[in-house]
Amino acid sequence: MVLLSKHHKCEAYADNVTKIFTAVEQSMAEAKKQMEAVNETN
Repeated sequence: MVLLSKHHKCEAYADNVTKIFTAVEQSMAEAKKQMEAVNETN
């Protein structure tokens, strides 16, 4: 994200970065749960 912000001359504010990473981590956790559920049924 930092490299992209520098490349596009955008500013990545700390609170926005934290929100983005929180959302990504939550999405990854949900995806992991779904994949584990699929694996349990197979």
